[in-house]
Amino acid sequence: MNMTVKIEKEVIQGKYGFVYLSPEVLLNNAMFRRAFFDKQFQSKLVLSVVD
Repeated sequence: MNMTVKIEKEVIQGKYGFVYLSPEVLLNNAMFRRAFFDKQFQSKLVLSVVD
């Protein structure tokens, strides 16, 4: 799935129970970074795993 503005909003709102991405994507994609560090998303985040 490609990240779009619509999907970014859905991720932040908690529509998805599982979001999988590599550390490289988190560091190199502004949309993922914005969603990951969003306070609403962070309030729903249960686990973050880095390999």
